[in-house]
Amino acid sequence: MNRTKKIILIEFISVLALLTLFLAVSIFTTIFDKYRVGSLGADDTVNSLCSNRNSEFSIDINYNNEKKEINSNADLTNLNEKFSGIWKNEVNGYYTELKGYFLSKNNTALYDETCFEQNSWEQYYEKQVGYYGNCLLCVYETGSILPLKLSNYSMRLNRNKAIDLYYFCLNLGIDVQPPGRQRQGDG
Repeated sequence: MNRTKKIILIEFISVLALLTLFLAVSIFTTIFDKYRVGSLGADDTVNSLCSNRNSEFSIDINYNNEKKEINSNADLTNLNEKFSGIWKNEVNGYYTELKGYFLSKNNTALYDETCFEQNSWEQYYEKQVGYYGNCLLCVYETGSILPLKLSNYSMRLNRNKAIDLYYFCLNLGIDVQPPGRQRQGDG
């Protein structure tokens, strides 16, 4: 009888372990499938956190207005690429403001440092977009969601850098316009 109880207990524990394993695999698969088709919203969470950062900029307002008219992933990808270029113009414009400021102060060391930082930023940007693209390829493989997410990421990188540089210029006392007020038509 004692041996029978041990066998039953071992069988019970084995069944319980299998059920736990099955449940874990089922949960993981469900989460992965939701993420794979883009419905988990990881990008949306990041985007909402980013968009709360000074969303009163005219570029953000224009983006959101144009986004209301979008009906496909391809159109949204094109919109993201357009606004990524606009934000990139802002980044370059603020770097130009910084370099001009340091030259006007006869501070060639900070001018050179700003040139180096701008070059470093451009390299960082290219690498990040490449790394993110590789990660997206692992998850999405093909389809319209891959270029959409990559274009969104590119736009967010440029947006955040432009905003950082804008506030950096303000902290130095450089009289600069907010993003979208000076260079938006150039892109």
